[in-house]
Amino acid sequence: MANTNSKKRKGVAKQKRSRGCFLTGYIMLQFIFCVIGIGALLFFLAEFGRDPRLFTRAEFNELRFVIYANVGVLFFVILCLIAVWRWRIWGFWGIMLAYLASIAIAIGSGQFGQILVNVFGMGLLWFVAKDKLDLFTWKL
Repeated sequence: MANTNSKKRKGVAKQKRSRGCFLTGYIMLQFIFCVIGIGALLFFLAEFGRDPRLFTRAEFNELRFVIYANVGVLFFVILCLIAVWRWRIWGFWGIMLAYLASIAIAIGSGQFGQILVNVFGMGLLWFVAKDKLDLFTWKL
């Protein structure tokens, strides 16, 4: 008896699932921004490394750490975006965690504009996904 009820619930949930244009647009734009961001960060790292007159060694090492940390966060966001596309709630919370990690990196490196961008991104994600959170599942 319990199996038939859970099968009915799963079937109903799958029928009701609709990302809508805002969540779909958010996922697509965020994916594009992440790919462009990774490319831009790695390009800047390569360019800054070519001219040793731009930074001292310690400054360059700090810059390299910040860039690699941001690239890691962006790769994690791409993984979580794929999870959100597949209706996994851990992807949603992973993106929120990535925003918090990015805010921590921004505070540590003194990039206060990045803090505002991340807070705006968190709010936007919450706005487009809040009504659909009950449709997500925890499975991998």
